Amino acid sequence: MNCKPGDLAVIVRARCPENIGLIVVILSEWELDEVDGFSWLTESSYPTPTVWCDDGEPAGMDRQAFVPDAWMRPLRDLGDHARDETLSWLPSPVTEAA
Repeated sequence: MNCKPGDLAVIVRARCPENIGLIVVILSEWELDEVDGFSWLTESSYPTPTVWCDDGEPAGMDRQAFVPDAWMRPLRDLGDHARDETLSWLPSPVTEAA
């Protein structure tokens, strides 16, 4: 799982493109959906509401919505031992002489 209760997360995939990039708080309730898998009840950060969708079309707005765990990435401090993955594919920095 990507998220846990209390996390801030960014929505990276959604049926309604309006929700991509939205910052949400992961609440403790969840549900298991046969199509989308494990979903968390989320609450959007004020003042932007989550857009509810029907077949990819906006169908209303609310501050709370169930969002599949796989469609979100948590925003949290990874600690002192975190590794920046970009260092594995970017060339090493070069300092030019002045």
